[in-house]
Amino acid sequence: MNILLTPDLNTWVEEQVNTGSYLCATEVICEALHLLQDREAVQQQKLNSLRADVKLAIDELDAGRYRVFNQDFIDDLLAET
Repeated sequence: MNILLTPDLNTWVEEQVNTGSYLCATEVICEALHLLQDREAVQQQKLNSLRADVKLAIDELDAGRYRVFNQDFIDDLLAET
């Protein structure tokens, strides 16, 4: 696989190798890709959690368990904090 980088990215990769933190450009690119994989995994976990929360809220609404959002509700929330 051949990868073409922008001049700025190419310079940055070369700088990383020159610092001695990496032996070659391939190591820099692999590390960057691993970090991207990790970030996407975290985002997917957050999305799954959000979907579960929305499903729970919908189930609660469907079961008739909800509160009207009015001043009393706001006062109750503020009193809890």
